[in-house]
Amino acid sequence: MTEIKTGAPTGVLRPEEAQAVEEFKEKLLAALPDQVRDIILFGSKARGDGYPESDIDLLVVLENPTKEQINDVCNVTTDILFDKGIDLSAITFSRKEIERLCNLGTPLVQNVTREGIVIIGEGIVAKEAKKEEIVQQFLASAKEDLEPAVFLESGGFHRIAVSRAYYAFLDAADGALVAKGFTPKSHADTISLFGLQFVETGLVDRKYGRWFNLAKKARLDADYERHKVFTAEDAREAIEQATEFVEVIEKLLPSLREE
Repeated sequence: MTEIKTGAPTGVLRPEEAQAVEEFKEKLLAALPDQVRDIILFGSKARGDGYPESDIDLLVVLENPTKEQINDVCNVTTDILFDKGIDLSAITFSRKEIERLCNLGTPLVQNVTREGIVIIGEGIVAKEAKKEEIVQQFLASAKEDLEPAVFLESGGFHRIAVSRAYYAFLDAADGALVAKGFTPKSHADTISLFGLQFVETGLVDRKYGRWFNLAKKARLDADYERHKVFTAEDAREAIEQATEFVEVIEKLLPSLREE
């Protein structure tokens, strides 16, 4: 039986952060009184291993929201960011969407079930992961990440192409880990677990672990180091490595299914 943690998150948040979450709850209930089903704190702050500057991850479940109502959730987080300087990162799902994800047992809902702190509502309970379907979704997403990366590189948008290539690594690695029964909690967790379960065990060549970690560094530089210049060669290399990584994972999946 999964234990659902409820109550004010004062034990894991700083006072000003807990106040911001409470304000978010009150404003959302006022704006959407018949829609709000669940608000759940999750991620590094819920686990107690976040940094002071880490954003605060919130899962919001609305009954049957319109696009405008989903935008209302974003507007509330924006107001709190401007007023208090507290970054609330809210992801919003309809009740039917979250039920589908719980039935599928995706890593997101597995993590929210395990670590989440319910601010309002009954919380969610993820079912056992349907590995094959989840793995295929991750693999498809990895390939989709490569398509805009190639397009951006050809258009001269090298910085953004490098950033997108990283997500092909991430999605492919997440799919491989799900196939082996693991549920990463974060980007860093994915890289670490991939190294332990695939590189150190010899399932893939060590270079793929190095490429993955280098892709993460390049993505951080691309997103946050505006002075850094990325060349066409940088972008092409990132895309070529990501493409090979995805292909290697795809070829490896049949053997993982047999374990």
